[in-house]
Amino acid sequence: MMAEGAQELNDQVRTAARYRAILESEPWQFLLTRAAEQVDGAVDALKETDPYNAKEIAALQGVIRRNEDIGRWLREVLDAGDLARELIEAEGVIEQGQ
Repeated sequence: MMAEGAQELNDQVRTAARYRAILESEPWQFLLTRAAEQVDGAVDALKETDPYNAKEIAALQGVIRRNEDIGRWLREVLDAGDLARELIEAEGVIEQGQ
């Protein structure tokens, strides 16, 4: 494996580890729970919204998209770190302390 590629993979592993530590903290757990509750509330509200009320439907869809996008972005960072770790372990070039 090229040294530059190995460094990039190690960076992804470290970034994912930092994100995991942050996401496991109490404040972030609270925020993630609240985001999930907002999505659930918006989905429930959509079920009751007048189908001709485009403004309200768009607002509820915005709530859902915003919260789902944040979750997707976080998942992408964590998944990239997991994949990088697998590649590093397969090549046997993981840095000490990772």
